[in-house]
Amino acid sequence: MGCFIFWKSLRLRFSLVNGTIIQEYNNADNLSFVVVNLAEEDNAISQMELEADRVQATANLEQGALVRFVLFNLKQGDRLLIVAHHLIIDTVSWRLLLEDLSTGYEQACADILIKFPAKTDSYQQWAKALQKYSTEQALQARDYWQQLAQAKVNNLLIDINTNESNLVADSHTLEFSLSQEQTNSLLTDVHRVYHTEINDILLASVAIALYAWSGNENFLIDLEGHGRVDDIDGIDVSRTVGWFTSIYPVLLTIAPGADLPYQIKVSAQ
Repeated sequence: MGCFIFWKSLRLRFSLVNGTIIQEYNNADNLSFVVVNLAEEDNAISQMELEADRVQATANLEQGALVRFVLFNLKQGDRLLIVAHHLIIDTVSWRLLLEDLSTGYEQACADILIKFPAKTDSYQQWAKALQKYSTEQALQARDYWQQLAQAKVNNLLIDINTNESNLVADSHTLEFSLSQEQTNSLLTDVHRVYHTEINDILLASVAIALYAWSGNENFLIDLEGHGRVDDIDGIDVSRTVGWFTSIYPVLLTIAPGADLPYQIKVSAQ
């Protein structure tokens, strides 16, 4: 029978000791589960939203709990709120967690034995293996990454007055949608021509847009990955909850006057 062994990462706490952030496990009893009865309230939805905002705003990295479950009893039916700090759960982890909760709930409703998929290595095992990897195999690529991170590029233009407010409230969001035909072309057709992946096309688009805006030909950006790679032998975290996200530098280069196919091939290197 499987179990939520990956929930161990949901009990993490963070504290500052002599200028160093320490990550450690805490007692499982500190996981928070609260029931809020709003079944008789006329403005139940508004109260639920206020309570949800309060729960999310009161997370404490040192004292926890960094994951909270709140069950709201409503006339329309119960709703479960799950709040977890991003330091203990990434996007892939959310999918795993919700899938297992759904599976367990369906099995309980059917009055059958709750059984989850087989466990994978713990967050702690991964952390120890990563530490060992970083002092052995990873050293072989250290010079490459250091050279890339120190690449000289021109600063981007600042199009705001830095003496004025620069808050989230001052920002704007631009949204657009692709048609079904455009989406299919982006995800499938274009790769048959250039033997690329979706990231290559997106990076080429970013480079072209930045060049058109700034006139610069080189751009150093950070890419984010899910971090669940097979580089560390003997470690499997495909079904482990935690924050495995990795960030690494990428140097984008524009060749002024070059056609689009060439730019896509450069971005794919």
